[in-house]
Amino acid sequence: MTRVGQLLAAIADPDNLRLAFWKASKGKQAKADCRDFQQNLDANLNALRAELLAGRARVGGYHYFTIHERSAPPTSGSR
Repeated sequence: MTRVGQLLAAIADPDNLRLAFWKASKGKQAKADCRDFQQNLDANLNALRAELLAGRARVGGYHYFTIHERSAPPTSGSR
């Protein structure tokens, strides 16, 4: 798998993974899965980094959806 400009290395950077965790956990810190991951954050991020760099990281299934743009509301003006 070819990566342009060391993209995978930038994604797997420990600081980037830590920032991604904090962004993803925003508003979910009361959930058990989030708390469990956070309790061993360094070990979990190191394991994730190793999996990413080795090409073994599992990616969940994608959810496809359609975005329907809402039309602009009618406007009126004087002549």
